[in-house]
Amino acid sequence: MQLIKVRVITKAKMNKVKQDGKNFKIYTSACPEKNKANKSIRELLADYLDKKPSQISIVEGLHSKLKTIQIN
Repeated sequence: MQLIKVRVITKAKMNKVKQDGKNFKIYTSACPEKNKANKSIRELLADYLDKKPSQISIVEGLHSKLKTIQIN
C-alpha cells in the first residue's frame, strides 16, 4: 500500500499526469460534477502507473483539488 498526494486540474485541454518527486499533478478534461473527474483521475493514474483502476482509491479530498490517493 502506498499513499500519494495529488493536485487536480479539471477542465484541462488534455489529459496528462506529471510527477514531481512524490507529488503528482493530474490534468483532466472531465468536469468536477457527478464524480466524473474522480473517475477520470483514477483511470489516468492507473494507466500512468501500469495498475488497474480498481487498485487506485481516493482516501481524502473527494470534493477537493488536493487529494490523497492509495495505491494497492
